[in-house]
Amino acid sequence: MNEDKTFNIAQVVASTGNGGLERHACDLASGLVAQGHQVSFLTTSAVAPRVPKGVRPVILSLDGNRRNPLVLLELIRTLRAGKFDIIHAQGSKAAQ
Repeated sequence: MNEDKTFNIAQVVASTGNGGLERHACDLASGLVAQGHQVSFLTTSAVAPRVPKGVRPVILSLDGNRRNPLVLLELIRTLRAGKFDIIHAQGSKAAQ
């Protein structure tokens, strides 16, 4: 990666838990912010309070049915509006 370039990164975490996946995503977000990147954490209201300092939490209805067209539309609109350079979906629910 070019060290002179900073990226606008979206991390999508569609879980409601407090386990390893969520900790890993938070650690990754913290590391990216420490390197000077902008990170937005697109997640549920259950995970948002644990988003690390310097990371922008974006609460979405991701804890519902992942195949719900309204949930997908909300996610797509948020991703497009954010003009992200990188979108990282954490876990199988977010990746689907």
